[in-house]
Amino acid sequence: MTRSRPPSCPLIETCPLPEPQARPSCQENALVTFPPPPFGSAGEHRLQQHMGSADRAARFYDQQVRPCLTPEMREFIGRQSMVFLATADSGGACDSSFRAGPPGFVHVLDEHTLAYPEFRGNGVLASAGNMTENPHLGMLFVDFTHHRV
Repeated sequence: MTRSRPPSCPLIETCPLPEPQARPSCQENALVTFPPPPFGSAGEHRLQQHMGSADRAARFYDQQVRPCLTPEMREFIGRQSMVFLATADSGGACDSSFRAGPPGFVHVLDEHTLAYPEFRGNGVLASAGNMTENPHLGMLFVDFTHHRV
């Protein structure tokens, strides 16, 4: 499936894209350096340049984005009893679903890998089906009672 951009969006051709770099390996307290950005999509970086937020985004990447799960992240995930799971099929059709279980039902296998049980639900298997077509997914953990941001 080929995606086309809206005709009203000249940014795709006019905003230069930084040279891509490999993501750094995981090291304790590793910081991500910028520029060029190892994180974020080409579209993000084009819009950051166009909207004048590239410096602020660089600070975010440098101070907040990590190439792996830190010990603090692992501990946080281990306490959670719910997660919002986002997947997309090979055509880009998105799905978001809620998963819940006892605290720690999502297991940290290593610094890059999480595992969760696929409980019997409505039988649709949308998330699992999408993952067979597209391995990219998002997991949003929210602690509504113990942490404040």
